[in-house]
Amino acid sequence: MPPRPHLARRVTVLLATALAVVLGLTACTNPSSPGGQSSPPTTYTYETSSGVNMLDPVAAYSNGPDAIIENLYETLYAYTATGGAAPQPRLATSYAISNGNLTYTFDLRQGVTYHSGNPFTCADVEYSIERALITDPVNSGAWSIAVPLTGARDTSTVSWSTIDAAVTCPSSHQVVFNLAQVSPAFLAILAQPTYSIVDSVWAESHGEWDGTQADAGNWRGNDLTGSYLETHASGTGAYQLTGVSSGGVTASAYPNYWGGAPAFDQVKVETVADANQRAGDLLSGAADRIDLQETNLSLVSGRTGVTVHRDPGWSSLTVSSVLFNEAIDTTSNSYVGSGALDGAGIPANFFADQETRLCFAYAFDPQAYINDALGGHGTELTMALPPSLLGYNTSISPYAHNATIAQQHCDAAQGGTLGTVGFTLTAVYNTGNTARQAALQNLKTNLAAINPKFQINLASESWSAYTNDIFANKLPLFDMGWIADYADPDDFMSTFYLSSGYYPQYTGFSNSQIDNDIQQAEITTDSQTRATLYEDVGQVAHGLAPLIPLPQEAPYIVTRSSLQGVTYNPVLAGQFLWKDVSR
Repeated sequence: MPPRPHLARRVTVLLATALAVVLGLTACTNPSSPGGQSSPPTTYTYETSSGVNMLDPVAAYSNGPDAIIENLYETLYAYTATGGAAPQPRLATSYAISNGNLTYTFDLRQGVTYHSGNPFTCADVEYSIERALITDPVNSGAWSIAVPLTGARDTSTVSWSTIDAAVTCPSSHQVVFNLAQVSPAFLAILAQPTYSIVDSVWAESHGEWDGTQADAGNWRGNDLTGSYLETHASGTGAYQLTGVSSGGVTASAYPNYWGGAPAFDQVKVETVADANQRAGDLLSGAADRIDLQETNLSLVSGRTGVTVHRDPGWSSLTVSSVLFNEAIDTTSNSYVGSGALDGAGIPANFFADQETRLCFAYAFDPQAYINDALGGHGTELTMALPPSLLGYNTSISPYAHNATIAQQHCDAAQGGTLGTVGFTLTAVYNTGNTARQAALQNLKTNLAAINPKFQINLASESWSAYTNDIFANKLPLFDMGWIADYADPDDFMSTFYLSSGYYPQYTGFSNSQIDNDIQQAEITTDSQTRATLYEDVGQVAHGLAPLIPLPQEAPYIVTRSSLQGVTYNPVLAGQFLWKDVSR
C-alpha cells in the first residue's frame, strides 16, 4: 500500500508464524457526543487523525479508507479476527487449484444479500475484479491482481479479451480465475480490500461501468474520483454506510447480514485533527478508540478508564524507510540548492553514488530514532521487510550508527571530493509527522558532526504537497512507509526494491540481480526457494543502500478500558473489525 499520512496496518505473509495475533480489547461508542458526554451504549466511536476521501474499494488504497471498507464489503477469502497464517472462507466457502497452479475455482456462499437487497452471485465477483483491471487507477492497488491475471502491472494496453477471460462464471455460485502466470500469493491478494465484492446491479444502476466491452473504453485508466462508489456503498458486510462527510463516516448494522448481528447498532468514525482533543474525548468517554502517535501517548497513558494495548507477540506488517532519489528533477527545485556539487547544493545524480548513500546510511542512528520517535519501543531492521515475513535476512546487521565507517564512505563519496566540497540540501517531511521529522533531524545532526560542510536543512509541507513532490521526483530523499496490501513478502520486495516497483519509480533505483531474484520469487511456489531469493535481495541491497530501513514501531491500540473483543490483526487496516467488538 502506498504513501499514507499515518502508517498503521496492512498485511502480510507466509510463514505460519507470520501473522500471530494477540487478543486485546475493544469498545463501542458514539463519535463526538455534545459536551463530552459518553457515547450511547449501542454506538461505537472511533476518532482518527486523518480524513476519509475515497470509499471506492478499487481506488481507496489507503489505510484510513480501507479500515472502513473492510467493514462495509467482504472478499472471497479473508483473515480471521484472531489472525492466522492463511486467509479463511468469507464470501467463498472453498476453492480448488488446477491446471499447473493457473486455475482457481471458488464455490460461493449462498443466501448472501447486499445492503441494497440484491443477491450475491458470481456475476458480482466477475464484475468487481474486471472493474479493477479495466479502471486500474494510478496509485491504486489494482496492479497486484493484474500481474497474475494478465501478466502486466499496467493494464492500459491489455486487451479486453484477456481481461474478460480472466474471471468466468460456470454458474451463479461458482467463479473461476484463469491466471496468466503462477502466483503463490494469489489467495492473499484476493483477501485485500481492493478486491472487495461490489453489488454489480446496484453499481451499474448508478452510472458505473456497465460490465461490457462497449463501455470499457470509457473507464480505462479512470481514477474513479467522483464515482458513485466514492461516497456510497452496497456491500455484504456487517455494516451499511449511512453518511460520508468531511467530518467522518457513519454506518449502521445491516439487519440481514449472513454472519449474524454485531453488538453495536451504530458506528461513527470521526476526523479530529488535534491530538489533545482526541485524548480528551477518550478520557471523557465520548470516544471508544482514538489514534495517537507514540509521542502523544503521555496524554492518556495511566489514566483511569483508558488502556494502551501492547503485547510483545504483536507483529507489525509496516515498514518505513528513508529512500534516496538517484535522479532528482532539479528544474526550479529549491531543495537542491545550487543544483551542483559546490557546497551550496547537490546535482541531480547526487544519490546515484553508492558511497554517498552508504555515508548517509551509517551516519543514521537507529537507537536514537527509537528513543526520539518511537518512545523507546522499536525494532531495528536489516531490510525493508517485516521480520515476521518469509525471506527476512537475519544474517546481515542493520545499519548501525558508526562514525568511523560513515567517515570512510563519506571520504570516498563523489569520487573522493565530498568531504572537501561538502553539500547543502533540503529534506522535507509532511507537517505534523514527528517521526519523519525525527528521522531527518537524525541524519542532519549526525552528518554535520562528521563534517560541518555536510548541511541538511529541514522543511515541512502539507501531505498533498509532500506526496506530489515525491511523485514529481523533486525530493532528494524522503521518508515513506508501506503497509502490506496482501499477505506475501512480494508486496514489500517489489515495492521497495524492484526497478518497476512503487518507490523505485520515484528514486531511479535499479539493479538487475535484484530484479531477477524478485521476479523469480514472484512465480515460485516452493517456500524455501522463495525465502532464499528474498534473503539474497536483502544482502545485495544492504551493500548498495538504496534506502535506510527505519526501525519498526511496536504496534499498540488506544481504547477505553470498557471496550471488549479488541484484537490486533496486522492484516486488517483497522486491526480489528467493528462487528467483533462490544462494550
